[in-house]
Amino acid sequence: MRMKKISLVLAILFLVFSVEINPSAYALELSSSKTMDKYEEIGKEFLKEYYYSIDMKQDMNVSKYIKDENVLQYVDLKHDIIKNRNVRFFFLHYYDRDKAASTQAAANQNEVIIPEIDLQKIDDFFIGSEPPHLIYADRDKVIFETTGGVYVYDMKGKSLLRSFDTVSFASESYSNVLRSAFATQDGKQLIFIFSKGPGYVAAYRYSLEDKFMSELTGKEYAEYLKKRFEYSYLDPGDELYQKSSGLIITISGSEYVYLTFQDWKVSTINVVYVQDDKETVYSMFTSK
Repeated sequence: MRMKKISLVLAILFLVFSVEINPSAYALELSSSKTMDKYEEIGKEFLKEYYYSIDMKQDMNVSKYIKDENVLQYVDLKHDIIKNRNVRFFFLHYYDRDKAASTQAAANQNEVIIPEIDLQKIDDFFIGSEPPHLIYADRDKVIFETTGGVYVYDMKGKSLLRSFDTVSFASESYSNVLRSAFATQDGKQLIFIFSKGPGYVAAYRYSLEDKFMSELTGKEYAEYLKKRFEYSYLDPGDELYQKSSGLIITISGSEYVYLTFQDWKVSTINVVYVQDDKETVYSMFTSK
């Protein structure tokens, strides 16, 4: 292995100093795929073998760095690396790519996934002991939850955008917890809470824009609570109380949204959008 590294150093030095002797001999020609492949391999090997073994600033503008004492042929490459645009280009290319991959890998490790609800079985799902609960609505979309999960429905596109099977997620991650969710005031974030009694066990944020979910710290959760979308229940004497199960979300002075259902089946849940007393009914699961 030591001889292999020494040979590799000598090969790189030969290429580096060759540019010093004949700058045009190894000029980077973007039109040549063979040249690109050749120097791509040089950059890859250089990064793999040496970047992590020397103390070098990322911008390559260094005054000194630690040499590998076990490789006597390792000389000061600073000026030659900077002059040799081929090696330097691919060195930085692979460093940037490696850094981006590491950043993405770290993000993926922090990502949490709540599975979608199996809509093929929607006819078998019952709403639960309580009516479906609206947690957000505007002119474009409606978000509501049942005891089995959370649904995001696009009224303009007349399609279900996303569902969240919080039951299966909780059963795999936590035991004997209460599940709930709320949306932020702008409707762009969903917050899922898993709690026991008055205290919460865990909270997660899902962005409807970038479709990314991550766990929240206690401080972050408290901040999102301040941005919670607010709604109010109807008075039992209101004529809409029975039809809407007591909850509507007002969009404007002449617009509001509520849900209806039959036989306590999830597949029968409809969104009712009302504007100037005119109702538009959206049957969310009829095409599923």
